Amino acid sequence: MEPDYSKYTQEELLDVYENIDREMYPERFKALCSYIELEKPVDKKDEIIDPAKKLKGSWLGCLIFGFYFFLHGCYSFYTGEYNGLKNVHHTLEDDPGWFKFSVGLQIVMGLYLLLHFYRLRYNKPNQQDK
Repeated sequence: MEPDYSKYTQEELLDVYENIDREMYPERFKALCSYIELEKPVDKKDEIIDPAKKLKGSWLGCLIFGFYFFLHGCYSFYTGEYNGLKNVHHTLEDDPGWFKFSVGLQIVMGLYLLLHFYRLRYNKPNQQDK
């Protein structure tokens, strides 16, 4: 006896689609697929949350920390002295390797955070993506 898929709700059809044994009942699976294509998709309650909406307030932190890191790195590069946390002090003359690494890391982190700020704040999804 073949099931009458016309009496199934869309949710029931999707449930059957997920659980049907496709090798044992290939004809039923074909009929089910052709019937599902005629129906409208079910509105899922478990919608995917847009990361930009979820992290709405984080753009301000990215802006502040991005400017801090970038400006601190540029100022250190200009003066030739890097002052970090816990009394870390590097100069271009005394310790050029660590100085370049520390200043470069500061500038790269600042640029990354500013780019992330731009993406969070100004990249709007296209109408086609929705």
